[in-house]
Amino acid sequence: MSAEITTTVPGSGDPGQATPRQRALGGPIVRTMALLQRSGVAAFVALALLVILGSILWPTFGSLDNLRNTALGISYIGIVAI
Repeated sequence: MSAEITTTVPGSGDPGQATPRQRALGGPIVRTMALLQRSGVAAFVALALLVILGSILWPTFGSLDNLRNTALGISYIGIVAI
């Protein structure tokens, strides 16, 4: 005997199924954040904040030696990924 259970989550799938609360929360802020994430701006802003914070907290963060070590680490990851 086999029983098929289906569940429907409001707001999943078709945008027309969103509840009024979800539509209210999905206003301009959500659309702006989606646009920023889609175009890569949010990743760049997060990276810039990380570099600024790292430079403030650790004096050697922005040094050429750290840049060289980071470049070597990234190239190693790139070679392994290939």
